[in-house]
Amino acid sequence: MANYISSLLLAYQGKIAQQLNAAEIREIDVPILNSALASAPLALGIDAQSIRDSTKRSVYTYGFNKYNPSVVNARALAPTGAQGDSNQTALSWTTYAVTAELFAQTGMDNKYSPQEMLNNQVSQMQRALREDIGLNIVANLHNNRTQVSRAVLDGKPASSILGTDVIWDPVNYCYQISSNRKSTFFQAAANVMQQNYYYDSLRAVADPATFDNAQFLMNQGVGNAVNYDFQFQGYVPGKEGIMMHPQLGTTVSELGIATGGTAIIFPTGIIEAYCVVPWIPLRNRRGDGDMDSYNGGYGTIIDDKGYDLTYAVRGWAQKADGSGSGSVLQDTVNYLELSVDIAFVAAPMPTNAGESAIIEFVQV
Repeated sequence: MANYISSLLLAYQGKIAQQLNAAEIREIDVPILNSALASAPLALGIDAQSIRDSTKRSVYTYGFNKYNPSVVNARALAPTGAQGDSNQTALSWTTYAVTAELFAQTGMDNKYSPQEMLNNQVSQMQRALREDIGLNIVANLHNNRTQVSRAVLDGKPASSILGTDVIWDPVNYCYQISSNRKSTFFQAAANVMQQNYYYDSLRAVADPATFDNAQFLMNQGVGNAVNYDFQFQGYVPGKEGIMMHPQLGTTVSELGIATGGTAIIFPTGIIEAYCVVPWIPLRNRRGDGDMDSYNGGYGTIIDDKGYDLTYAVRGWAQKADGSGSGSVLQDTVNYLELSVDIAFVAAPMPTNAGESAIIEFVQV
């Protein structure tokens, strides 16, 4: 029930043990959020907090364009050439915010203390933010998948990227891997990544079906009748290598041709293909005002699960009738907002329109 009415001390009650309550407030696992946050300093080489004091200030990233001089087979008396170029990309920020309220007197007549109730509210607000940001990372990866094949640009027929079992789909912007390669899906994908000149370690975000297949294949090693785990040597080990997101294929629509599953794969390490950059306003970082007053205050709070996230906190209070919310007629209510701005950054590749280091593979 809302407003903690079910736990009011109208009769003696025991509190549900934390372990038993964990099922109700369980969280979607989002390892892609952790890896995307960790990649930002390496990928961008900037600290957005230090150079962006307000939402009115733009932040840009810069990089070199690919320079393709013509190779000739003779020297020139007076050689000339063209100058290389660079590119500028503006970071685009999206605000993620959640709110809550807490009546002061509710904790006076409750099995839970005001501090426990506040801790619960804040923890679950952070959970909601993490889950939504994680979902939007997956959607952003899908939307920023490459629209061109480097192998096709180099002259290889789209219908024979890897024999006839892997073809480039220029309509759905993906590589189709036939069911003949289900047991070596990730090896085929790694081969295609190399054909697109990505030789570094790989990360993958997979739907449940493809992740299930990967888990099975990873455990078919040299001691089994057939060794399939060799194909994962090019992927980042552990849970941040091949990551499942249950909403890939549901909330994030899977391509209609993906009858056997989907994986979005991108390089990491020397080449960073993707990262997210968090930001909160300077006023929150400095701290200002009083959150127990009508005009309110500003502050920060770190992520309670250890993610490299700091949230902006905005709080204010006023008198309120709390009798309909598990409290009393003469009460005060505190309002709380947690927020963070996120910039989703895919590696800019302006030389070939539509090209991206993020590549989607589907099992057909």
